[in-house]
Amino acid sequence: MATTMNESGADTVHTERSIDYRPQAYEHGTYRMTQLKQITGGDGLAAGIANVNQFSTFEIPNKVVNFAKSQLTFDLSVDSTNNARTPDFFALGCPAIDRISLLTRGGIYLMDLVDFNYYTEAVIPYTTKIAEMDSKRVGFAGNGADDATAAALAYPVGLIQPGNGVLTAGVNPSLAVFVIGDAAAVDTGVTGNRRYNVIRASTMKEHRYVHDQFRGANAAAASVSALRYVLKFGELPHCLLGVDKDLFFGETLILNITWALNTQIGFQETRADGAYAAGLGGVSLSNLNLYLAVETNRMVAESVISKAQAGLALTIPYVYTNRYQTGAGASLQSIQIRINRGHGKSLLKIYHIPYLVANTQNLLYLHDVAVTTTSFYTTVDNDRMQDNVMIPSNYGHLPYIEAAVKGCAIDSSDSLNYNFVWIEDFSGAPTCDWKLTDTAEGGLPLSQERIWTLLHTQLAATAHRSFYVTQKTLFIAPNQIVVQ
Repeated sequence: MATTMNESGADTVHTERSIDYRPQAYEHGTYRMTQLKQITGGDGLAAGIANVNQFSTFEIPNKVVNFAKSQLTFDLSVDSTNNARTPDFFALGCPAIDRISLLTRGGIYLMDLVDFNYYTEAVIPYTTKIAEMDSKRVGFAGNGADDATAAALAYPVGLIQPGNGVLTAGVNPSLAVFVIGDAAAVDTGVTGNRRYNVIRASTMKEHRYVHDQFRGANAAAASVSALRYVLKFGELPHCLLGVDKDLFFGETLILNITWALNTQIGFQETRADGAYAAGLGGVSLSNLNLYLAVETNRMVAESVISKAQAGLALTIPYVYTNRYQTGAGASLQSIQIRINRGHGKSLLKIYHIPYLVANTQNLLYLHDVAVTTTSFYTTVDNDRMQDNVMIPSNYGHLPYIEAAVKGCAIDSSDSLNYNFVWIEDFSGAPTCDWKLTDTAEGGLPLSQERIWTLLHTQLAATAHRSFYVTQKTLFIAPNQIVVQ
């Protein structure tokens, strides 16, 4: 027991919990998963996913909702009609989605994440804690002598389809087991034995794709090969969909999904080493559902509505995408991004990923620093962020990125280089602690324009993608929503 003095000068008695028998009030959210269908019609895409972007739109009802406890589910399948050879699906990230936008009917964007497939493939391993990845490992049963090692191996489900992918049987139950393959895989014919792509293994750097274990490479496609995606919004970093708070907007919102191209989802094999012949043919999308977490605790819902009607200000994260492509040949390139008050009130992080321009099909998402970068360094407002030029082949960048990657699924220097993402951090916390920092005031103030520059000596023509995370203030008031 202890005493302190309150504002009136009287003593306040604090009782230790072990001897405090007074009833304690505890309010918590209770949610009902409300199934929503796209207003664009049907439970999938009538034309399927091909070489033209398709769109799906959902209406978010005017209720108290929690986006982080919601999820999007859909099935992808290919068949022998459009795919003559064994199809392989890219495994890391969510390759089927190109862009996700959440906005008001008046056109106010609450989030607009462009290049969502590239973002989730590159960033999710860094925002996933190693303990979370290890807790989601799933092993496969062996398939006779050809798969003698398969039963003892596992792959991190926590890094497949943004931290929560689910591999399920398709229409044909015999196609229920999928494995992860790479170019060094051993093929034994009919069973198509594949090595398992554990993200830490140095030999598994080139491909990360889901391969049907019951079909060998260089074999004709069987009737149907299907995958189910479960995209949990609560595992999407740095966007409003990942913010774990009950919210009431006072109006209907729009969730737009732009689907990626078929060539960004996977490819068809032609050889035992996993080489590709062409992109996937027509990909069918079905069973598309948005399961929205709607608050059912009346006291909590009324409290949230009351706060919104009185005027609510909330700090939210917002991701911007920047692309830059360099010319051919080894040379020094300068990539510059200007970030100002129009982008938000503060800058939290910059994720920068160099890809080879020549990357296509099975190498589409390859960002191994060994094939793109000789050396680099960065500046902010013309002040160098590193004392030395960093040479990745000598691991010269490790001291400068160690704090940002602490505790994440990228747990070795080799994994860092094979899955290379340069992280410029202004939040002061490890990247995998994004759930704590996204809505906490912090970062580099944008009261003045900031200029971030990458001086990059490339090995070949490089396609650069930068995802920079800012913080904005979301104002919710009667008949008005403002983001600034």
